[in-house]
Amino acid sequence: MELNVRCLNCGCELGRVCVIRQCHQPQKGDGKVLRVNDVDLRNRWDNTHSSGEYNHDNEDDDDDDINDEENDDADGNSDMTLWNQKTGDGHKDGANESLESSQNGDDDDDDDDDDDDDDDDDEENNGHMNCWNQKTGDEERDLGGTVYWDKKRRENRRMDFKDSNDMNDGEQEGEDVNVEKARVDGSGLAEVLSWKRRLGNLVGCPTDHNMGDSLFCCPSVYRGSLDTLFLSNAGFEHVSDEVDVVRQCGAMYKQEGFGCLGKRNDNGELGRAYSIPKHKDITRWRPICPTFSEGGVTASKKVARAVNQLLWDLPRGTNFNLKSMIDLAPTLGRMNETLGRDEFFVNAALDIKEMFCNLPHKSIMEAVRWVIDFWVIRGCKGVLVKARGKGAKLRFGKTEVGWSSISLKVIVDFVSFELGSTYFRVCGRVLQQKVGIPMGKASSPALACLLCAFNEFMFLTSLGCDQGLVNGVRMVDDVSLMIRCKKGDTTSILTAERIMDRFRSCYDDNLILEQTNDGDCWDFLGCVLKSLGWPWGLQCVALHKNQRSYKEEVLRFQNLQDYDSYSSKQQKLAVIGSCLHRARAYTTMRGMEVAFLFTLKIELRKRGFPDNYFDSSLKTFSRKFAGVWDHWVVVLTGRGKLFAGLARPARACIKG
Repeated sequence: MELNVRCLNCGCELGRVCVIRQCHQPQKGDGKVLRVNDVDLRNRWDNTHSSGEYNHDNEDDDDDDINDEENDDADGNSDMTLWNQKTGDGHKDGANESLESSQNGDDDDDDDDDDDDDDDDDEENNGHMNCWNQKTGDEERDLGGTVYWDKKRRENRRMDFKDSNDMNDGEQEGEDVNVEKARVDGSGLAEVLSWKRRLGNLVGCPTDHNMGDSLFCCPSVYRGSLDTLFLSNAGFEHVSDEVDVVRQCGAMYKQEGFGCLGKRNDNGELGRAYSIPKHKDITRWRPICPTFSEGGVTASKKVARAVNQLLWDLPRGTNFNLKSMIDLAPTLGRMNETLGRDEFFVNAALDIKEMFCNLPHKSIMEAVRWVIDFWVIRGCKGVLVKARGKGAKLRFGKTEVGWSSISLKVIVDFVSFELGSTYFRVCGRVLQQKVGIPMGKASSPALACLLCAFNEFMFLTSLGCDQGLVNGVRMVDDVSLMIRCKKGDTTSILTAERIMDRFRSCYDDNLILEQTNDGDCWDFLGCVLKSLGWPWGLQCVALHKNQRSYKEEVLRFQNLQDYDSYSSKQQKLAVIGSCLHRARAYTTMRGMEVAFLFTLKIELRKRGFPDNYFDSSLKTFSRKFAGVWDHWVVVLTGRGKLFAGLARPARACIKG
């Protein structure tokens, strides 16, 4: 079976793609259609499109009725059934023939066509980010008028071919050899190249938080996302040429005396920004600004480690920030110790929206100066950063061998320097960020968390005696607040509601809090939190990405590799072991990890793993931790009795 999907407007054969709205044809002005890798898409757009809007002057306004037919032909004997068959037949216009693929739905020789449209202009065009090794769920999604087709899982996923991304039009002969080799090996390279040629006129990019999914859309749709996120955004300002910007930043770097943080690379370049669609709603886009090519990356990383250390060493009761998710279970345990017999928790899970985009630089610098003053009062003289490695610690005395010292004044000055010199390129233009956390910088997460910690500190200190009733956890932009109340005490409940209302407005005025729970159970970054009465209190259970969709035929999220991936047996076992460690570390109520383990084994089966991989990993893990999961070994593997008596004894506590 073969899927032939055509654009509802231009008639371009899409197939196996996500289609956003109706296709728009961006024109060069000479009657030719813009291609994905056409430089005019970047340099000559302003001649035909206004900023932030689509130009419909060149579109065909004759909208004909489209008859959509669903053909659910069953072919259980064919291993080549890769797609849900869903066809759309749209009337083609003469002006749109240049966008249509030369391969029609009636042709069965897709694998014999040898064509290559991949150019070396990928670095100049940030929209060309095709991800061909995708394996996704086969569900249809209706998100804001979108049509979404997903791949079905293949039984034979091994691909024995070299990377063909560097081939250009002059290497057609080499491609023919690769295709012929694919036919002999049965690897499926010809099929990949066939779909690559079909989708060559579209922009391809992976989806956020699920790199196994790829979205293909018209170039003008992708350009519209860049207009909304960058070019038409009031938080960015158009500046002069890149060479002048790099030279100016280098001069300021030396003038401010930041050479102590590391030598600046004078040959550095500005990062190229792009956008990727969000997994939950593919009509919305997320901005990405890589900065690995900039000249001051080394200094930015050192300052980020210093800011993180200043934040992590703050006293425990001053904010809700978590250093890592491994600290979640111990934090919940300390909260449960404060819960009385006749008490319960009033909970609220909130998501901090626009955390990185809308924060003014003045608020960021206020938070940095606050944490510096906090430690200066306590005698801190700076931050020690390991010359080799990622360690850092506060300096209260002399410097140490193997550590480089960063003074607190240098930290403040460098953060101010980065806020004022955040530049990047997008669509051939150089933009300067005027509002928000520096995009793509190593210090961006640290500064965002520091600002939230500062707001939480001010909130807690304003509560007075009621501060002891408030507990919370926050990981970047996900925050959960828990307030202790007495059962049947109206005054206590009213106090909790008043504190909750004050918390909703404790963060910066430019941040928006959106509540994500409507009961006593909610998700928190790969976990499920549950609020119970005394003595259990707050409990946490680990959750993996595909756990809730384990009944589906194919996997929705591609967070693990398949068994046919090119990695050794030891690496595959190590990945399974890391999942087991996560289940144990994130689960506070013993016995609740069974759902995680059961669905993990199902997922591994869908990925082609033999059962002995999971079984041996589970038995080894249980024996390592003194038989903590021996009962689940028996239930999930059926061979646990063979290892009876081999569990390692727990280490005895030596007192005195």
